[in-house]
Amino acid sequence: MRHAIFSLGFTFALALALALAVTGCGSSFAMTAPDGFVELDEDNSNYDARFTSADGVVISVRAIEHDPEGDLAFWVEAITSRIRMNGGYALLDTKDVRAGSGQTGTQLRFGRDQNGTPFKYWVTIFVTESHLHLVETGGRTEQFDAAEARVERAIESLELH
Repeated sequence: MRHAIFSLGFTFALALALALAVTGCGSSFAMTAPDGFVELDEDNSNYDARFTSADGVVISVRAIEHDPEGDLAFWVEAITSRIRMNGGYALLDTKDVRAGSGQTGTQLRFGRDQNGTPFKYWVTIFVTESHLHLVETGGRTEQFDAAEARVERAIESLELH
């Protein structure tokens, strides 16, 4: 279940990482795991941090060196286009967000039906001078809706260094 919703995220992240020829840097942020979530220890993951709930809602964070540099609007457009064209996700909403450390970002809220089951997939984007920070969250709509407030608080707890 988790693998299906994040297969696009993985493909996108891999393509982005290769295109930018960069390495993630987990020390550029800190995030508090929400209640009911555990942190996964995945040394071979392309994510700098991953959290999951018992019912399959996942929060993943990556920090990518910001080179080449683009502003928030550039990255929002690039990521939106890529996910809509390559993953079949519909953009349902766009929301302005703020990290716990004060930086503003944009949250892209996507939806998709897979074999008759609705899924939600959010990508929250923060751009700092040195890093592009992506927070990817997703899961089956029913479970995601139940965890939505906790997911939002986790994103709001993000401290960018």
